[in-house]
Amino acid sequence: MSESERSERNYKLLTNVGKLYLDEETADVKFIFENGEHIECVVAHRNLLAAGSPVFKRMFFGELKEGTEIPIVDVSIDGFIAFLAYFYKEVVTYNSSEIAEVMKLADKYDVTGCMELCTRYLTLTLSTQNVCWCYELALLFDLAHLIGVCEEKICSETQKVLESSSFLNCSRHILGRILLMDSLSCDEIHIFQATMLWAQESCKRAGIDENNAENLKQQLGHCFEKIRFPAMSAEDFYTCIADKENLLTSNEIMDILSYLTTHRPLQVATRFEQTARKGIPAWITDDLIQICDRRTLPNLCRPAADLRQDIVIFSVNERILVGQIAISSFKALHDGGDAIMRKGELTVRKLNESAGQNPENATSVSRGSQEEGSSTEPDVILQQEITISSGSSTKIQLSKPIIIQPFQLYEMESTWELEDGEELIVRAECRDEVMLDGGVRFQFKRKPDLTYDNVAECLVSRLYFKQW
Repeated sequence: MSESERSERNYKLLTNVGKLYLDEETADVKFIFENGEHIECVVAHRNLLAAGSPVFKRMFFGELKEGTEIPIVDVSIDGFIAFLAYFYKEVVTYNSSEIAEVMKLADKYDVTGCMELCTRYLTLTLSTQNVCWCYELALLFDLAHLIGVCEEKICSETQKVLESSSFLNCSRHILGRILLMDSLSCDEIHIFQATMLWAQESCKRAGIDENNAENLKQQLGHCFEKIRFPAMSAEDFYTCIADKENLLTSNEIMDILSYLTTHRPLQVATRFEQTARKGIPAWITDDLIQICDRRTLPNLCRPAADLRQDIVIFSVNERILVGQIAISSFKALHDGGDAIMRKGELTVRKLNESAGQNPENATSVSRGSQEEGSSTEPDVILQQEITISSGSSTKIQLSKPIIIQPFQLYEMESTWELEDGEELIVRAECRDEVMLDGGVRFQFKRKPDLTYDNVAECLVSRLYFKQW
């Protein structure tokens, strides 16, 4: 090719085509939208639509050609306008309110490139708050890559996904698929509690009593049988049957309790899967898990001194991995009925002060007590949203296990979003030292600048850990 014959990209082409977008003067087809007595039109160009869609090409230039006015009844006018942008614009911008309709149209008119753009948008904006909604779209349009990405998100951040509004509003089909996943990374009791909340929301949408066990099971359908009661701990199963009466028959309850306490094979409750999920970490089923139980007077119900905050400072004499904690409940505004949940934030910090080689000589710590010029800022090693129940103590799955180094002081701080009149409740008096078999010893330290004894009145009653 000679210099004079060299081809050049037409940089003005896309700009010129973009000028035709929704241009009534040059358009040759109208899409009609009826809303009662009100009629709206969206204009377009048949040649451009036919070039990007084999379905449009058959509509406009096939043997059974349609006219120049085409009624649209299955999507909104805004969704259709967003869909048309793909045929005209070099850069297409979508938002979550219209993306589902755009995907529906891309599938209907076989516009592969548009579907790929939508898939890329959903992948880039995927979060624990929208993953159930994205998962439903991925399954609806059989998008294998997006299905895999969503399932990975659900399994890796299960606790946050189960607390999202998109989970509470997902279809029963999506709920069932989630409950079938073997790699969910939280305890079965959290899955049970989230499933019950979903069922209650479903009852409300159906206009039926959400406190009736039969209504809950009716809304769940076969999803109820996908809850793995036999994979729970005995303590968690007791909590389930105490919170929700009549979900299981008395024979099923006795059968599951016998299985959990004596490991006798299930005889009656065989419809429930007994294999624990393989999420990481599976803290409740790992034989290596130990429990640091600080309680000395269980079943105490005393209001906490600080209504919005709790602080625990501790050290341990061996290297361990902490993956879960148990925390007390709060007093609701109106007692009775089903338990309600409140959100909080948990922050774990590594304090810039050692407990020394002998934990008995460890000193109390205040983050503002070091000398001027020294490093006083602690290292934040974990921060996550958590929830607490008004019914009983709640187990909190840490978003990631944290490594605790020997003779180093750590601080767990929780802050809570309670309504006026609600208060945190200390469920047990706690001790300042816990010695476990094998020589692991925890020590809990008082923080002097607090107005209460954050050792004896602490909300965190148990730490679940394994030696590391």
